Amino acid sequence: MCRAVIPAPLEYPPYTAQRLCPGLWHIQDATADHPPGTQPDGSFHSPSSVYVVETPSQVMVVDLGPPYPGQALRALVDRIAGGRAIQVAITHNHFDHIGALRQFEDCLHHLPQRDPIQTAAPSRLLTGGESIALPPYHFQVLAVPGHTRGSLAFYEPEQGWLFTGDAFGSSYVWLLFLPDAVEVYRDTLRRTLALLGEQEDLLLLPGHRYQQQLLPVPGIDPRSPRNPRLGLPYLRDMLTLSEQILAGTAASRSFQACGREDLAAYTYGRAEIDALLPGRPPVEL
Repeated sequence: MCRAVIPAPLEYPPYTAQRLCPGLWHIQDATADHPPGTQPDGSFHSPSSVYVVETPSQVMVVDLGPPYPGQALRALVDRIAGGRAIQVAITHNHFDHIGALRQFEDCLHHLPQRDPIQTAAPSRLLTGGESIALPPYHFQVLAVPGHTRGSLAFYEPEQGWLFTGDAFGSSYVWLLFLPDAVEVYRDTLRRTLALLGEQEDLLLLPGHRYQQQLLPVPGIDPRSPRNPRLGLPYLRDMLTLSEQILAGTAASRSFQACGREDLAAYTYGRAEIDALLPGRPPVEL
């Protein structure tokens, strides 16, 4: 488990890496000169999270961020790995989580079968229920559809680490890409909470960690929840909110994304769900 952030940031533009605790690194495509949030020109920078799990003999990279030219992410991971073997695990197939695939084609990839991904890398296709052995760590592969049909999460119960991509959001989740996304998401939350039990040391490691707002991020709607730590209370509030949406009782406000205005942001406690208005077609990426 990780009780505190170790202040050891390493800038390797366009990335910054920080060791969260022994054996676990967080990387995002943001730097002091290009931070998350609203930029001087009015644009909004939304970095993606990449995680590196270290063992004495190998490392595993969870998600690969958005596409950038060159080999910067691989060079940074190689620096952390220090010659150790590298594996890759992908949570879902959106562009901002698989952008550096070609930089890692010599590594074994653990991929979601129901979110097809084109790669020349040696691959193991997963649907949930499998495991990934990275001694001393042992990850359970969870099927967590909702954000996408094939989303996966990777759970290390001894450490309480749950790598979730965008499946549960990073304070708010987008349920925009499936016609029945809220219902699918509710069922995913029920299964996941039943599996996790009373894991009070649970630490969600999401796909856009900046959205937790460990520090305030300019440009994030002030009505969105701020969650410096994501754990069981967050998932429980997400379940309550999904049930409220399906019952038609959830508090909401208008929301725009992906060029669409027929969306709503629903909030409850620590949770926000950004979803299609009833009867509207899914967003196509």
